Amino acid sequence: MLGVKIEIFKKIGFVFIFLLVAIGMGFVIYRIFFGPLVREPATNVNISLPPGTLPPTNVNINAGVIIRNINGVQEVVLPAIDTVARGGNTLAEDVPAEAVSNAEVTERGIVYYNEFEGKFYTLDKDGKPQTLTDDVYRSAEEITWSPEGSKAILEFPDGSNILYDFDSKKQTTLPKELSDFSFAPSGGEIAFKFLTDRKEHRWLGVSSPDGSQARGIEQLGENAEKVTVDWSPSGQVIATFRESVNAEDNEITFVGLNDENFKGLVVQGRGFQSQWSPAGDRLLYSVYNAQGNYQPELWITDAQGENIGRNNVPLKINTWADKCTFSVNTAIYCAVPQTLPYGAGIVPDLAASTPDIFYKIDLATGTKTVIAYPVDSSGNSRFSAEKLYVGNDGKNLFFTDKQTRKLQKIRLE
Repeated sequence: MLGVKIEIFKKIGFVFIFLLVAIGMGFVIYRIFFGPLVREPATNVNISLPPGTLPPTNVNINAGVIIRNINGVQEVVLPAIDTVARGGNTLAEDVPAEAVSNAEVTERGIVYYNEFEGKFYTLDKDGKPQTLTDDVYRSAEEITWSPEGSKAILEFPDGSNILYDFDSKKQTTLPKELSDFSFAPSGGEIAFKFLTDRKEHRWLGVSSPDGSQARGIEQLGENAEKVTVDWSPSGQVIATFRESVNAEDNEITFVGLNDENFKGLVVQGRGFQSQWSPAGDRLLYSVYNAQGNYQPELWITDAQGENIGRNNVPLKINTWADKCTFSVNTAIYCAVPQTLPYGAGIVPDLAASTPDIFYKIDLATGTKTVIAYPVDSSGNSRFSAEKLYVGNDGKNLFFTDKQTRKLQKIRLE
């Protein structure tokens, strides 16, 4: 009798276990085929990229991305691109100008040389290229524009030099011994280096644009490479001469037309590059030194008459002077590389492809403001700028992209 009861309990147990297994399997099948889909909410993810990539470390790859959920459907919205510089991603518009070289803002507007075609252009009021002349000059290496934009001096690889007048459509051949040209603010004279094989015949000189009425200003001797010809807007200075003070510092001497004894400027580093303010009373410059990891650093100083060297202060921005431009006498726009490696001041090509951030520096208040992260229409930050200039109306900031040689424009207002 006891054995029969045990057998009955076993059968009941097997049935109970079978029911539990069946219920469990049914629940699993239901969850797989009919249950609600559970998704992890989208979150911002911080990752570390290998050194040397952009951005270099700890970058939020979803920064600025908006995830919208509409009726259960998720939609990814990319960060907005401003059409006017307000401090965020800003559209760098394509100006219909190709193979841009030696672009400049003159009294007649933006002018440039197309290095592929060998032709000269200006931009009309609608921003479209218009030829300045039908004459073609291929392989020009350097172009120096007159302030009014009516003349240009062309330097060629074989050493030949030509002055071209865009109004008269005439050219004048200049001596091969001339190089490193700079126009006077009036456009009526040029400064240059006169270089020969004999060092006693090497001079810093001035003349009319066609080379007539030439006269020597300073004998260069063996120091030609230490001299930079750059006629100041005030007309007082035609060149600067740099000389080592010690292992790190240089002294900059200002050379005038009439043997003036200008004060010197001691700069804390090497690799001196400079740019005059529109009034010619200040000098923006960049140098590098060991304390700054041999990266370029911007400085500003008074640079006229007895005030030369006064208010010589660092701007605490790491870029080169030739990546900046004055807007008015108290405002500067600069393209600043997002990252700079050690030694970039010595070898600028290390940062040639690094995207830039655009800053505005208010010299009256000392305020430095990020105005734009220039991007293309797809939101890509890829622009490495050179030759910045503000349009004559002050509404647009132009620059040449180093990678594409195209002219770009950022709207300031």
